[in-house]
Amino acid sequence: PAGSSFAGYIAFCVERGLISGYADGTFRPTGTLTGFAFLKMLLGALGYDQSIEGYTGTNWTVNVAGRAYEIGLTAGNDNFVGSKACTREEAALYAVNTLKATLVEYANKGSNITINGIEVVQGASEPTYITSSIAGAATSIDDTKDNQAGDYTVEFAERYQTDLRLDAETDAFERPARVWSWKGEEIGTYVDYSLMVAEYTTSVTGKELYDAIGKTAYDKYDFYSYVDGDDSDLYKDIARNNKGDIDETGNGALTQAFVDVDDESVVVTVVNTYLAQANADYNEKKDTVSLKVYLDADGDNKTVSGEDFNIADVVEDEFFLVTYADNAVQSIDDVEIISETNIDRFSAGKGGSVTVDGTKYSYNMAAAYDADVLEDYTTEGGSVTNLKDTTYNIYLDQYGYVIGIDIVDKVNNYVFITGVDSNSSNLSNKTWDANALFLDGTSDVIEVKNNGEVQAAPVVNSWYTYTVSNSDVYTLTKVNDSNAVLSDDDDEYDIGQKWSNASEANKKIDAKHISLQGIDTDTRVYGNEDTIYLLGALEKVTKGGVDYTVINDVDEVVTGVENAAFELYTRSDARDEAEATLGTASNENTSSGAYGLYGDDGYLIAVVVVGESSSISKDVAYVISDDIDEESYDRTTELWTWTREVIIDGQSVMLTEQNDTGVSVLDDSKITEKWVTVNYDANGFVKSVDLFTTSDDEYANSIAGAVSKVEADEELVVVQIANELKHEYTLKGSTLYDETSGKLGFLVASDVNVVLKQEVDSKTETTYDTGVDTLKSILEDLNEDGANYEFNAIIEDGRATTVIILDETPDKDHDSPDGKPVKKGSLELTGVSYDTDGYKVDFKVTKEIKGADYYSVVITTESGAKVASVTKDFQNPGYTWTVGTTNSLKAESGEKAAEELKIVVNFYDDNDNVLATAEDFLVIETNP
Repeated sequence: PAGSSFAGYIAFCVERGLISGYADGTFRPTGTLTGFAFLKMLLGALGYDQSIEGYTGTNWTVNVAGRAYEIGLTAGNDNFVGSKACTREEAALYAVNTLKATLVEYANKGSNITINGIEVVQGASEPTYITSSIAGAATSIDDTKDNQAGDYTVEFAERYQTDLRLDAETDAFERPARVWSWKGEEIGTYVDYSLMVAEYTTSVTGKELYDAIGKTAYDKYDFYSYVDGDDSDLYKDIARNNKGDIDETGNGALTQAFVDVDDESVVVTVVNTYLAQANADYNEKKDTVSLKVYLDADGDNKTVSGEDFNIADVVEDEFFLVTYADNAVQSIDDVEIISETNIDRFSAGKGGSVTVDGTKYSYNMAAAYDADVLEDYTTEGGSVTNLKDTTYNIYLDQYGYVIGIDIVDKVNNYVFITGVDSNSSNLSNKTWDANALFLDGTSDVIEVKNNGEVQAAPVVNSWYTYTVSNSDVYTLTKVNDSNAVLSDDDDEYDIGQKWSNASEANKKIDAKHISLQGIDTDTRVYGNEDTIYLLGALEKVTKGGVDYTVINDVDEVVTGVENAAFELYTRSDARDEAEATLGTASNENTSSGAYGLYGDDGYLIAVVVVGESSSISKDVAYVISDDIDEESYDRTTELWTWTREVIIDGQSVMLTEQNDTGVSVLDDSKITEKWVTVNYDANGFVKSVDLFTTSDDEYANSIAGAVSKVEADEELVVVQIANELKHEYTLKGSTLYDETSGKLGFLVASDVNVVLKQEVDSKTETTYDTGVDTLKSILEDLNEDGANYEFNAIIEDGRATTVIILDETPDKDHDSPDGKPVKKGSLELTGVSYDTDGYKVDFKVTKEIKGADYYSVVITTESGAKVASVTKDFQNPGYTWTVGTTNSLKAESGEKAAEELKIVVNFYDDNDNVLATAEDFLVIETNP
């Protein structure tokens, strides 16, 4: 239609004779166009007559395809299917090829002549190239001359796009190329694949290249060769009898051979692909990105511009594939990443491979990232330990070769051996027992191979790497302690260890004192956010009349130097702590100072500290929950996990514990509604829980005791006052007093965290709030109700910062006949069994039941028929059943009625009020 947005373009093409439309005179610009239909249009634009060439009728697609292929319109699309809709990419390719195609014309398009009444058909001539004798009008795209006319052929763009030029040049890699330009401005440089005779992405022999180039070219033409655009002598290895690989070729290296018959030259190029990583996010102001290109292990920083590449979305640490020539990045592409995977096996050497999930991936010959990881996998003689415990990112190039490997989660195969006992040796002295500290804060006595790397002594105190056999025997390799590891040209030692005495470390490790002594006297090594600090627990061991001060466990684990706060022990300090008196202190018998393990980057990996700590790898917590929140087991990792709710700094926190023993320190009823110290391992999991008791300096079980400790300048005071004392506490201003005694009090912080746990509508609710006014209001309400509560607090620097109150006033669901409120508890039925005496019902108390005098058990079938029942007094009327208590109740019956029965259990007080009820359908177990 005339109003169509395509109308102008259609009119132009019709006027130039490029298109003629459909048979009905329409053009249908929004319709689907097949590859055949588009090529037919392009052939018409080049001058091919559709009637003469047979582009109509039943076989028109065959004729179109044949001519299009002959003149190169489909070149570049090896998967051409003309019956399918033409994509934009295909249309652009065919259009560009048309720009370079030669125009044609017909000397005679044929005619019909009538002679003596007989019609004679005169056939059309063959199409011939349109030519011009004027070079300026026919050489901007191709300067080829027609063999018959002797003039220059005229290509489509030379007539219809006169500002467009195509010149023969070379690209940055010195490959024969064509350069497109428009009005003198370069559009792009493109390899002239019409001259290419061979292409490889693996190693190539001299004979293979000889065969591809051919004897004629080999004997007569000039040879040139380049690697990443630089001159190379690799062409000298091209020979008919050379069956060896050419060194510059290999996996991931794109080797291409070009033969120019007109120029009588041969060009062989190698284009390597490299891994690159963004140093920072895209700089919008400069329109640039800085990349580290791993041309070698160190990598070179290169800046790329948004004028050349689409880099606006690049973010720091993102990886790419790049090619590199002429001291600049030439291309940027996405990299395929196999993320967080395990390596099943590997073969060493540059021709080696790694196997992931059963698939083997060979190395790209230019792989250079990560240097430390690749050294294990690509160096002859390289070795890898604990493959099964390490996960990797594998980076693949566009050909599927490994171009980079880095570690995502590496097993911490470092262990600190504190002492070795030769007296417990076995297997004819082939193994010894050693006390080991691991980086997660666990300690264990392990069986180690007697391989000369470790000596038997009460005090060893050295770092080792290790592997573990199937029989749990450790093979230790002592970490270097005498050779420098920080030298740039030293590849032999990647890690080192050094003991620092207390004075060398200024007796402190904290945010202001972050370094320790390196192996060389003039070097320091530094803690960072990843450094693991293990605080050793000391023990005295007497042997041969000498007291040895040994490290036997880990008291604390701190990750990050910013969280560390240690005061180091001298040898004298350590011996005093362990109460060692026999013998003279020396390094051979006394553990002291700090034992650092560090890498060749100058940062500490781990430090075993002998001293005192005020670090933040532990918390003071109040265990507000009655039981474990969740318990699970992962069959893949073979680890148990437990979670439990506590209060830390006045906030609800879910602690997580994880181990492979199946025994939990959180799953302990003794810590319920108690103050504890929670110690963490290096991964943030709970390592141990220590209950506060009256023997602890920080603990107070009365207001007077708390005030006394505040006045004694205790920085932290933990207050837990039992409800049995029946004291009333009140606030006057910001001071909390015991109204019962009315004498002593302590300050409460204005923003104090307030936690209240109480019964509401027969349900336990815990609320969290802040402020002195809130605390005052809660205390006033509770005191009016009889002051039936437990009081807990944390006092820091003389001020209460957290107050936790357990309201034990019974929830008034209903009153008993004597007017007293009835507080309900709860039960859980855990099983029922049958023997000749009747049924035994097992139960567990899930909420405290106070004042229970008697119980009832009723057992019925699913239809309601009674099977057994009993109502009976408890042996101790008025007894309080605490949370977690388990027991069983008996109900006599003559015979087993069914495999599954309904069980109802009730507990009553002396006024016949129901205190707890449990009801369930249970499968009946039969006891012999």
